[in-house]
Amino acid sequence: MLRGEDADVLDDIGLLLAAMDEQVAGAGAAGKEAEPEYPIVAEFSEKYTAFVIVCRNEIDENNVRELLGVDKRQSYKSQEVGQTHVIDAKAFAERCTLK
Repeated sequence: MLRGEDADVLDDIGLLLAAMDEQVAGAGAAGKEAEPEYPIVAEFSEKYTAFVIVCRNEIDENNVRELLGVDKRQSYKSQEVGQTHVIDAKAFAERCTLK
């Protein structure tokens, strides 16, 4: 596409298509995709659904947080700790039976 009628303009601004072709050709096998740091492996019958609870003020937010038992958790990617807003369905069911 770049080789069309605008090729001379690209040369004028310093975009050399021949040099780009060499880089792409040189990448070849060396251009393999890196292994992901955190691979995602699907489990059998894995499916995600979300329910939204709207809190209109901080008091409601704190009540919901306490009822659901969501607390600060460490990130699985780093040492960072922050407030979570996610609860697993099994943990939710356990919290419901406690009340």
